[in-house]
Amino acid sequence: MKKIISLLLSSLLVSIFFIATPANAVQETTILFQDNFDEEPSLAEGITTLTKWDIVDGNVDVIGEKGGQTIYDFYPGNGLFLDLSGYLSTSTLEAKDSFKLTPGFYKLSFKMGKNGDSENTYTVELGDLFKEQFPPTGLTTFEREIGVAQETDVQLRIINNGPNIGGGPVLLEVTLTKESGC
Repeated sequence: MKKIISLLLSSLLVSIFFIATPANAVQETTILFQDNFDEEPSLAEGITTLTKWDIVDGNVDVIGEKGGQTIYDFYPGNGLFLDLSGYLSTSTLEAKDSFKLTPGFYKLSFKMGKNGDSENTYTVELGDLFKEQFPPTGLTTFEREIGVAQETDVQLRIINNGPNIGGGPVLLEVTLTKESGC
């Protein structure tokens, strides 16, 4: 009888372990924000208004390719993107929507490049949760996982730190997702 009870308890513990183990969890992703700038109406230099962003300082150039037209298409095949140096200006972009983040894990990813020989650095901020300065690079996708311990409101900002105002960091895509296991 003791053996049967012991075997039943062992089976129950193994079953509970497999149910609770993260290896069996299904990863779900919820997109909170995504922009690849292809919704912008046209190619243009010195822009101060964007579809999903407020330009709170300076201006940007909407460059790349749209409808067979091109302007400064440094990364062919990527549609529209932004030169954060704009027309003789550095810039600060702020997502038009703020985000109420609940406890959990989030992924911030963005694809950046640079305009020619630009040596401008740029900073990406997500409220007080994340702030990182990046050097100029060729076309690179950056991903950062951000843990949130308590509910908080945040604003997504991208800042061209300069010093060059004739060509700067190039922003191709930004995505913010909430990662959760089930």
